[in-house]
Amino acid sequence: MAHFFSVERAIRSSIIPLAFWVLIAPPVSSQITVLTVGPSGTYATIQGAIDAVANGADTEIYVERDTTYTENLEVPATFNSGRLEITGGWDATFTSRDTDPKKTVIDGGASGRGVNILIEGGSFLLEGFTVTNGTRDGAGVRVFSNFVDNDAQIVIRNNRIVDNHLLMQPTAQGGGLYALLRGTQRLEIQDCRIQGNTATTWDQGNARGGGAYIKSNNDSTYLIHNTEIDLNSVESDGGERAGGGLYLKPEDNSIGVISDSSVYSNSILGTGTSKGSGGCVITSNTCSIDMARTGWAENEVVAGDPTAQLVTDVEWNSNTLRVTDSGFAQGDDGGLEVTTVATATVQLVNLTVADHPGTGIRATQENSSTIEIYNTIAFDNGTDLTTSGTVTTGSNLVGVDPLFVDPISLDYRLSSGSPAENMGDNNPPGGLGSQDLDRNSRVIDGTVDIGAWEGIGVIFACSFETGDTSTWSD
Repeated sequence: MAHFFSVERAIRSSIIPLAFWVLIAPPVSSQITVLTVGPSGTYATIQGAIDAVANGADTEIYVERDTTYTENLEVPATFNSGRLEITGGWDATFTSRDTDPKKTVIDGGASGRGVNILIEGGSFLLEGFTVTNGTRDGAGVRVFSNFVDNDAQIVIRNNRIVDNHLLMQPTAQGGGLYALLRGTQRLEIQDCRIQGNTATTWDQGNARGGGAYIKSNNDSTYLIHNTEIDLNSVESDGGERAGGGLYLKPEDNSIGVISDSSVYSNSILGTGTSKGSGGCVITSNTCSIDMARTGWAENEVVAGDPTAQLVTDVEWNSNTLRVTDSGFAQGDDGGLEVTTVATATVQLVNLTVADHPGTGIRATQENSSTIEIYNTIAFDNGTDLTTSGTVTTGSNLVGVDPLFVDPISLDYRLSSGSPAENMGDNNPPGGLGSQDLDRNSRVIDGTVDIGAWEGIGVIFACSFETGDTSTWSD
């Protein structure tokens, strides 16, 4: 997807928004049980190894690569302590590992979910798999809890969740991944690709979250990091169709963080109301969502009423939504739509919203809520910015050509002479993000640039006349 979506797939460290989000590894026990699965392993099936795990024990399940495991895995609710890790990519001796998730496949056989995670405590890791051909809600991966005191820590890392298909009535939610979080449960989705999944319903039912659906309750938290969500879809024949790629429904005191991730080329199909061709966020009851360094592009409604790529309804009291250092481009209608009511707060800082035939940014403020838009570019949209109610703005560039490097190739960095260079506010509401969309330092030359990218994107840095191509940058 060219420069706009230069998400690096390798596992790496980075600065995560919200200082509380420090990943603390559970204590490593000196007594670790290793179980092996595959043609050369002790167990022929992954489920057989899961069934052999003793609750409270620290267990690692090594799964042999170059094999397709046609299974509907379930990690049971009776697992409520200890550490369980299931990793793919192991060789026949189980001494070396290829971390490419394409090497080890969990195939749901079109007969149920690929992986169903029901644990109520302890920690769980799923890493290094392609999960495909699953059905039901969370057709690829499902995380579910009925236990209000759930304190499990679940990590879904370096996996491909692809081509899973949910067909359900009256509501279809979470084609690739479905999560219902409770208690102090924590879910981390890192370094994954969620692609080509569908959530389909009929008889005027509702379809939400073609790629992923996450509902968080109580004091639960979740992180989506360094993840691509693309080519997913929702479909109905007259109901609500929301979040072609991603649907988030945080409630109570839950907290969500989405960082360094992209949502592109997702779609809404069928007929009915449309809400967020790429993503939809509906909040309630003192929760918060922080989106930093996210890219949204080319999401579309194939049929039915048009909608923005990301639609957010920030409702009830003390809810917060913060979107920073992010880009929205080339959707088939609008870019970003935000609505606030009661005493909710939305902060939009250092965004680039461009090339939409509809409204680039639509902001609707009601009651005593707050919407603040700072350091943001809105250009070459049908209408660049529309506000209703009281919306606070500062240091934005609206309707003025920012001199992008190459919009056709989705490169919305600033070129030399841009009127956005060094013209932002260094102290916007909530502060600046630490990095721009390319993970470069946010402030260069003392004053922040307007938009999602910091600094000038130079094609020929210097010495062009001499032919010294070693100094070129892209």
